[in-house]
Amino acid sequence: MMMKRLLLPVVSLLASLSLLACGGGSSSDAEEHQRAVARANAKEAEARALGSDSPCERVQQCATLSYLQPSTPCPNYLYQPYSLTAPTAVAASAAAAEQRALASQANALAPPSNIACPAAVNPEPLLACTAGRCRAAS
Repeated sequence: MMMKRLLLPVVSLLASLSLLACGGGSSSDAEEHQRAVARANAKEAEARALGSDSPCERVQQCATLSYLQPSTPCPNYLYQPYSLTAPTAVAASAAAAEQRALASQANALAPPSNIACPAAVNPEPLLACTAGRCRAAS
């Protein structure tokens, strides 16, 4: 009987210490996730600002920048038409690639979700060059 009284507090103490050793909880995990989301969002804003939809003379001068949504239960891609002949085209493409990598990291840090995601993805739009601007074709 005396052994049981001593064993219970020891087990409780060991359980508490193991939680502390593991970080104690998810507040630091949640903070790191939010920082990762903020980095991905900032890089997306940079890429969007650099991605100009003009000039173009034909559709072959148009492409799409793709962005991965961070911090959603079912991440998908968003697209932005841009001109490959714009002076900022290379920088926009590089920033979009960085955004996708950062969003992927943020999504890996996200807390588990019990939502079943559909297999469908947001398709990349067909492009057109209209009035000197790259646009999604309707």
